[in-house]
Amino acid sequence: SSNVRSLSTSVSTQMTIFDGFSNTSSLSQATQTAIGSEYTLGRTRQTVVNQTRRFYYDVLRTEKLLKVAEATLQYSSQQLDRVKETARLGSASLVNVYQQQSQVGQDEVRLVQAQNDYELAKANLIAYLALDVRGTYTIQDPSIAGEISDEEFSKVRSETNDFRVLAERALSTRPDYLTSKATFEAADAGVTIARSGYLPTVTANASYRLSGNSRLVNEFDDLKNNKTLSWGLSVSLPLFSGFRTNEASERALVARKNAEETLRDKERTVQVELQNALLQLQAAEKTYDASLKSLQYQDQNLKVNQEKYNVGAGTLLDLLLAQNNYNSALTTKINAVYQYLNAKSQLEFSLGTIQQ
Repeated sequence: SSNVRSLSTSVSTQMTIFDGFSNTSSLSQATQTAIGSEYTLGRTRQTVVNQTRRFYYDVLRTEKLLKVAEATLQYSSQQLDRVKETARLGSASLVNVYQQQSQVGQDEVRLVQAQNDYELAKANLIAYLALDVRGTYTIQDPSIAGEISDEEFSKVRSETNDFRVLAERALSTRPDYLTSKATFEAADAGVTIARSGYLPTVTANASYRLSGNSRLVNEFDDLKNNKTLSWGLSVSLPLFSGFRTNEASERALVARKNAEETLRDKERTVQVELQNALLQLQAAEKTYDASLKSLQYQDQNLKVNQEKYNVGAGTLLDLLLAQNNYNSALTTKINAVYQYLNAKSQLEFSLGTIQQ
């Protein structure tokens, strides 16, 4: 009897040379999908920045309105003391006292409303920042001036006078538009992937084998007795897939068409949003100019009526009306400042250039 041992080992490799561009298109599709996700994240960040600015500006705006309400109540209270003293001396009637008391009551109501608006604005900002609403926070920004200079208006106008340039800039920087563009590129790659089922697949392969038979105890010594090296190419041509390739191609074409329409719609949306932002910015500038002129007029009117009342040539009712008109003009001017700041921030958001 005899005992023969057989041992073999081999290594082989296989590489796809051509598969109808399915692999390269799959890589392109995955790359565009990843790029689109990054753009989506970037737009989300810009949305957060824009919304944070709105809440932040609202806090600063309501704080200034609160200070106006406090100053108005203080002035009305001082005026009431003066009217009471004048009435006690017989120089004014009780009607004037009642009128001033009514004015003080109205100013107190406005102060309560201003305090409520300020606290609500702070709560909205703190909640949006995911902070503890029960905490104590001081929100101030001395860098924001109470006036908007003509140089600021001129600078913004010079930067926004060409809509076509702004639109091209927005289309090159808006992350949401770039997301739609990347989605279209991914869908276009999907068409190539689906159509690859119609094309042949070419595969290269190679193998190397060692084998041997041995009656010895250490059979590894004869492992290299036989050596085999082989290589080749194989071509696979799909003849029939049960119409699955046709279905996949049609689905891919529909997806690409939808992505193309979405891209066009997003381009129109970007242009419309940009146009609206420019109109809001122009309206905010005009509103500020009008409010500034109105405030200057009402300030002079208040001074004139105050002097008339002091010398007895004017009535208390005229003075109260002038004071209310001045407060209204001052409130409008403060609102106009932050309306302009919000409009400018919205323009940056529409351009896709808003930063933290």
